[in-house]
Amino acid sequence: MVMSTSVQKRLKDLIKIGESLVWSRCPEVISEATVNALITAFDCDYASVYLLDVTGDYLIQYVACGDIPKHMHKDDRLSITTGRMLHMLTTHQPLVMDFLNPDPADWIPEGPVFRSAASAPLMVGEDVLGMFTIVHKEYYHWQEKDIDYLLDVGKLLGITVQHARIARKTTDLEILLERKRLSGEIHDNLSQLISSLNMSTEAALLSWEEGNMDWLRNDLERIRTTSREAARTLREEMLSLRTPTNETKGLISGVRECTQRFKQQWGIDTELYLDNGVETLIVSTQVELQFIRILHESLANIIRHAVASRVRVVLQGDTNGLYMQIQDNGRGFDPEAVSRERLGLRIMRERAESLGGVLRVESGSGLGTTIRVDVPWYRST
Repeated sequence: MVMSTSVQKRLKDLIKIGESLVWSRCPEVISEATVNALITAFDCDYASVYLLDVTGDYLIQYVACGDIPKHMHKDDRLSITTGRMLHMLTTHQPLVMDFLNPDPADWIPEGPVFRSAASAPLMVGEDVLGMFTIVHKEYYHWQEKDIDYLLDVGKLLGITVQHARIARKTTDLEILLERKRLSGEIHDNLSQLISSLNMSTEAALLSWEEGNMDWLRNDLERIRTTSREAARTLREEMLSLRTPTNETKGLISGVRECTQRFKQQWGIDTELYLDNGVETLIVSTQVELQFIRILHESLANIIRHAVASRVRVVLQGDTNGLYMQIQDNGRGFDPEAVSRERLGLRIMRERAESLGGVLRVESGSGLGTTIRVDVPWYRST
């Protein structure tokens, strides 16, 4: 049995609609992509997606594309009792409309410039999330196979929107946990320095009371050194907090922004190399977050310890996984002689391991340092 051309086209159109799912986790962005795909799939002049509000009494327009009449911009909030919508939402069956010969229960916009329309519910199992509507300027004769196709598209869009909602909640939780961890890091890094300042100040007061100027000078020198260290640490942590931690910019934009800010702030020659094709890769929000945080921690370590004049960041991706390498020409160190708890290595390793990946460190006295992160592809998307 040979598949008909029309069936092949509809399968391709369904795939195109489904592809919108992987490009973003934002329901609004996904809706816009799917509406554009709807216009292509149904060869219509206008399409829109509505989602039920929290009360379940109104449909809120999330996106509309195509040749939109001015009066239709007002229809961004519809009661579910409008026309035959309630019947559609309760029976889970599409409805079709002929604007010139409407059903008595149909709601027809004033001054319509369209001739035919159809709406179908967005379904996830037995739950209704909203509806999509397509409109034609010319009369369209809806056949039974078209009705079935509307139902299939409605189920696909429902799954797409539900996935986007879950992914957004997951992203929000990841960002919340990351901020909590960052606050702990700031507390740990600064509290020790502040305690040291307090002890040095008490020692300086005691030296002053005893009239020992040599001890006082040493105490003041220690206070100056510690206060400078605290200022530097705070500056680094503020840089950390400005590192992108959500999905709005993406991995490439986040890495590029992080390296550019590092170069501008510290005056170190910093090169970013993106392997061919890596900019088109689609990765999860968690991968974006952890890769950028590992990059930031690596750059912070370069400032703290490396005394480097040049840094090279490489981002690569292939069918096996996603890779990032941070290399400097600093003084290096012996990894075996340094505690795994130092230099932020523990945190970076934990980040890589949370993605199912590994973090490797190559260094030596006078040889600079190279940090490489490898994450398998099945955990990157």
